[in-house]
Amino acid sequence: MAIEWRRSPSGRESYRRAWERYRNTEKYRAKVRRNSAKRRANPDHADYVRIYGWQRHYGLTLDQYHALFESQNEHCAICRRIPKRFHVDHDHKTGRVRGLLCDFCNRLLGQAHDSVSVLQSAIRYLERSACH
Repeated sequence: MAIEWRRSPSGRESYRRAWERYRNTEKYRAKVRRNSAKRRANPDHADYVRIYGWQRHYGLTLDQYHALFESQNEHCAICRRIPKRFHVDHDHKTGRVRGLLCDFCNRLLGQAHDSVSVLQSAIRYLERSACH
């Protein structure tokens, strides 16, 4: 179903309101029920979605993922912990995969905007303010 725009005095209706109208249709509810049933029937669906995402976003096959996983000895590339789930870390400029990280380390790099200088400043700050 295409989202229909209704005219308002200021022009087109907001996308949010159009989405709310569509979301309340029986066609949309039926689609949600079908997709939910598929997920319940196939417990490996989440893994399939993750693997497909690796291929689509990073060009990373399952074999390449496993090779990377084994080369890191099944640990996070930064903190060396063993998380439940790994995140594929990549360079946002080049798209090149750098390694597998735990959630905490992945967020750490993201908050620092992958900047070496920011992380070095943080290290100097911690060294300066450490209580010996």
